[in-house]
Amino acid sequence: MTETKQETINAFKAKIGEDYTNWYVGITNNPMDMLYTKHKVEEKADELWIAQLTSSYQIAKEIEEHFVKLGAKSVTVAEDETAKWIYAYKATEYTSP
Repeated sequence: MTETKQETINAFKAKIGEDYTNWYVGITNNPMDMLYTKHKVEEKADELWIAQLTSSYQIAKEIEEHFVKLGAKSVTVAEDETAKWIYAYKATEYTSP
């Protein structure tokens, strides 16, 4: 089930806290592949990432832009308007942007 835009923003804020500078945010169709394979996030490190399904690419893009304005870095490399998942992860010595 998808959350509303504001519910998703609130969930991300609750996970990230107030310092967005070490967090990356992106949009994809497959968040687990992006997190674990591309960005090398540790699977057992639940406190270091979040992903939620949105109702549309446009909503995901608006959420991404919201967090970029707060200091997070975007990792979305291609505009794929079929993508509806928004995800974020905290940079560590093991992750890869």
